Amino acid sequence: MSDLKVEDLSSSLPTPEVWGSFKVLGVEKTRLELFGWVLGKASEVERVEVLAGNAVIASTALEVPRDDIAELHPGRGSAATCGFRVVIEAKGKGHSEIELRAVLEDETSVRMGVVRVFAPARRWDLFRR
Repeated sequence: MSDLKVEDLSSSLPTPEVWGSFKVLGVEKTRLELFGWVLGKASEVERVEVLAGNAVIASTALEVPRDDIAELHPGRGSAATCGFRVVIEAKGKGHSEIELRAVLEDETSVRMGVVRVFAPARRWDLFRR
């Protein structure tokens, strides 16, 4: 299969509820690696979820050290580990929109942004009769 292609990344950050940033760290064949950080303004962030359509396809805790963010927010212990890294794998083909959202401690979801990707057809799909 050809490599997955990132067509667009659109961030909604910051929002009234959270600060943060994310990016595509890499693409390898059908795998997409996302990396970033998110910090709640008035409430702690419990996890980051990745959705395709309305289905959660991945979820990760905030565990990646972020000394740079901790320096900007010295009174917030959670700022030291507000980073995340998640790897997802394309299972289908065609265009998809992947949404990232922060889930706060009260289970409120905050949209962080979207990544639009294209997964080319597998070689054997092209020649199937």
